[in-house]
Amino acid sequence: MHTKAQSHEGSEAEQVASIIEKAESKEYGGMFEVAIESIIEDREEAREEGREEGRAEGWGKGREDVARKALVEGVSVDLISKITGLDIEIIKTLV
Repeated sequence: MHTKAQSHEGSEAEQVASIIEKAESKEYGGMFEVAIESIIEDREEAREEGREEGRAEGWGKGREDVARKALVEGVSVDLISKITGLDIEIIKTLV
């Protein structure tokens, strides 16, 4: 004997199956597949943007680390700026 909750769950599962079936049918022109492909593309683009941001952040931190070490060794702020590409004002904050 099925409980009311089990009957309700069964009907939800049937509804979901029906929605997927309709979305995959010619009636909807394969919109389900197009939507899934779009979601996957968006996800990949977001991942790549994250990678690029991480690389840029790492590059900036690396330049600051080099500048700090150069300052400790007594290299002039002007020379550090030329080598690292960092602004003189940023280098002065690293001291």
